[in-house]
Amino acid sequence: MSDEQAASPGYAWAQLGRALRRATDDERTHAKVAQWEAVLRGMSDGTLCIGSRAPIADTPVWVTPEVVDGGFATGRLLAEAPLRDDEAARVAALPADAPGRTHRERLNLWHLGDSGHAELMAALNAGEYDIELPEDAALPVVALLLDAGHDEAALDLVAELWPHMHRLRMTPRWQAGSSMMAGNAQILMASSSAAVSSVGSGPSPPMLIGVLLS
Repeated sequence: MSDEQAASPGYAWAQLGRALRRATDDERTHAKVAQWEAVLRGMSDGTLCIGSRAPIADTPVWVTPEVVDGGFATGRLLAEAPLRDDEAARVAALPADAPGRTHRERLNLWHLGDSGHAELMAALNAGEYDIELPEDAALPVVALLLDAGHDEAALDLVAELWPHMHRLRMTPRWQAGSSMMAGNAQILMASSSAAVSSVGSGPSPPMLIGVLLS
């Protein structure tokens, strides 16, 4: 499908009509209707640019959007998910003065400290993790870069991730006996050069530099 065809609201209207005709009391069919309504709303107000590499306004290309039939982004970010039970338990155990505007940001920032870094590396070396989305590998890659002595590259990557830490999940599910084997930590490490080359070179927040290099 060409960009021009993908950007046509006519297709989206047709899909919404189809979803409405098929709508029942089933939760899945209602979700389809809501998705196409979100597509049309975003196209109308300019927050969605269907066919672009970055279809959601103010959102970088590396963030994974929810996409429906025809390649239409709905505006929802797949990594912007509620805390899992294990994540909520971790956040509850953090000190009351732990930094972060949201529970998600507090958890992400914790993984940049010594204890969080140690937990990441232990899980990576044991292969006890499961990456569902590319964003789940973000902080593991930071940990691998730091562990390998690539502090500058790690800081560059964190500078790119920083504005989105309050919204996006950036760590995998920890899972004993996961199908993601320990050798995949090396694959993440090998891929980190490409990841770093794609991020901006803006300065990292001073407080974060102190945390990463401590």
